[in-house]
Amino acid sequence: MSVRIDPVVVHIRGYDDTVNINKQLHEMTEPYRFSCLALLQDDGAARIQGLNDTVTIRDFSEIKRKLKLLGAKYLIWRHNSREHRKTL
Repeated sequence: MSVRIDPVVVHIRGYDDTVNINKQLHEMTEPYRFSCLALLQDDGAARIQGLNDTVTIRDFSEIKRKLKLLGAKYLIWRHNSREHRKTL
């Protein structure tokens, strides 16, 4: 029997630039500016839930870059009752 384990849900947190993000999660005590979830689907989609207006264009670019490293091929998110898609 073979067992494969893949991350399915990713918790995304945005911190100020002065915060060292290269620490273990349990060591992160600094407040974060935003938080959202990404569901990584089998077809390569990363469906983002919980985005709000505190996410800057620079933040969103960083989210896209890091989700692509996890294997996402495109992003899906909702804004003003419309679904948006972005190929990575």
